[in-house]
Amino acid sequence: MGELAREARLWAQKWRWYERNSLPWNRARIHWELMRREAFARWPLHGNVLEALRERRLEIGPGALLEPNVWITMPGDARVRIGAGTFLNMGVMVAAQELVEIGAHCMLPYCAQLDFLPFRCDSCHRTFCLEHRSETAHQCAHAGEWARNRRLRSIGRPSNPSSTSTATKRETPGSFMVTPTSCDANSMVLLL
Repeated sequence: MGELAREARLWAQKWRWYERNSLPWNRARIHWELMRREAFARWPLHGNVLEALRERRLEIGPGALLEPNVWITMPGDARVRIGAGTFLNMGVMVAAQELVEIGAHCMLPYCAQLDFLPFRCDSCHRTFCLEHRSETAHQCAHAGEWARNRRLRSIGRPSNPSSTSTATKRETPGSFMVTPTSCDANSMVLLL
């Protein structure tokens, strides 16, 4: 009976260690810590992530994405830094004894240069080095999106800051109609 109790105790210790991130309260705490850092993880996430985040031994930059089955472990005083905009693919294991730094690498697969002054594309929101920062250099799949969004945000703004207007979507795709909400001598209807 003593042997069975020892084996059960060992099994319970292993279960608590390996499955601790799947406990609902720990999972919620990990998501909270990642949200504060503007990062996101798809589940499951393995390793001593929660402890390391709270002890500031795991640093995750904004826009970082951890795909399912990422394992991050750092015993003792080891540290891991994951740069802004970094993606850790499915099944990646990061184990540190001292310091592992996954900086803001250029996200072009054949480049992957570690860059300490990275550029973020306003269209695809990915991080690139100096050489690949332009939409044409990294062959952006969303080329020109930043300009379209900027144009759409500027449509419907009143030229007179004291007047108020509302922009409403018309039936024709891509067109807006601006109608004043107050009637005065300077009001007009703008059709685009």
